[in-house]
Amino acid sequence: MNILYLTPTLPYPPNSGGHKRSLLLLKALAKQGEVTLVSSGNPMADRLSADALGEHCKRVHLIDSKKFGPHSKDNARIGFVERLRRLISCEPWVVEDYFTEEFKSALLSVRPEQYDVIVIRYINVAYCFLKEARWKVLRDRMIVDVDDIWIQMEERRLKTLGFGYVKIRHMIEVFFLRNLYKKLRRVRACFVVSEKDRDYMVNNKFADRVFLLPNVFEVNGSCSLEERRDGVPEMLFCGVLSYPHNEEGIIFFCKEIFPRIRERISDARLTIVGKNPTERIMDLSRIPGVSVVGPVPSMEPYYEKAKISLVPLLNGAGTRVKILEAMAFGRPVVSTSIGAEGLEVTDGEHILIADDPKTFADACIELLKNEGERKRVASNAFKLVKEKYDPGVFYEGVDEAFEFIKRNDHGRR
Repeated sequence: MNILYLTPTLPYPPNSGGHKRSLLLLKALAKQGEVTLVSSGNPMADRLSADALGEHCKRVHLIDSKKFGPHSKDNARIGFVERLRRLISCEPWVVEDYFTEEFKSALLSVRPEQYDVIVIRYINVAYCFLKEARWKVLRDRMIVDVDDIWIQMEERRLKTLGFGYVKIRHMIEVFFLRNLYKKLRRVRACFVVSEKDRDYMVNNKFADRVFLLPNVFEVNGSCSLEERRDGVPEMLFCGVLSYPHNEEGIIFFCKEIFPRIRERISDARLTIVGKNPTERIMDLSRIPGVSVVGPVPSMEPYYEKAKISLVPLLNGAGTRVKILEAMAFGRPVVSTSIGAEGLEVTDGEHILIADDPKTFADACIELLKNEGERKRVASNAFKLVKEKYDPGVFYEGVDEAFEFIKRNDHGRR
């Protein structure tokens, strides 16, 4: 079986939750057939990373990352005429980083019609196939890994906005996104990360053939990482720091929650780790006790120092690999309900969940002061990751989807 696999960024090195999922999916696809990967990347600077994927790919096709990829400065500066054109053509704003002439040319060059299956990470990357008439005949070969459900995030955002221009724009975006998601009914299958997301897709009639492909984390060894015995009340936040919901969440924590913790634990510290920190996040390092590290080659030293891990997200969708990672390293997690959404966790057993600043601060203080409670929650969480979020569960979901495809292949080619 020949498989075409599209990702928004090169899935190596796997230094973010999105990259980890993309790489794991690549490995799973390699078990099904020969894979050609099309991804954003600099053909010169990223060649070593592309070569590292060689054992899983027959070919890696890189698109110039300056012209294709998230957080593109060129694409971010959309003028009035372009915005008007998008409004008239009913294009959601979320696709503006991906729906480029370079991307379409790259797709044409790899000749997608020659492949048995086309697997695509994220609906915005799939937009060309969903919109362009020339590729309508290929939709029954497509599997879209929905992952973050953008329309769900926009719907949540709407509820927080007062009436005005911004709310009107988001209402229009939700309308356009709804039309886009309805196009997924034409594709072969969809992947989602949780049962809740599967219900959302089916109940909204966005897709009929939806397969659960949970985010997972491989637990290395038989025990979690021991914390340092220096007694420093250290907290850790990690994630892609240019991701708007991560930025919003950690700024909310630093402004609304961290001062409450410092009132009761004066030497409490927070370390923020992740690639692409924005200026607003870098400014947080001016707050006493806050350190912004940026990207690191390994998270292990930071989990070793940390007493607890934080996920103070106010919006988002999907499930957080960062929570599974913290649990695998044996660190108790304090999260908002949205941050922990989609995971089979129980508040007070595997994780502490809090949605307002006072409750969140109280949960952090309790764990920082009580070693026994830290160990209890961390131990329960570690067992959960090993039992329910092992990579084998992920591979089983891919196998199930491909078995469906094989059973229902009526000689399309």
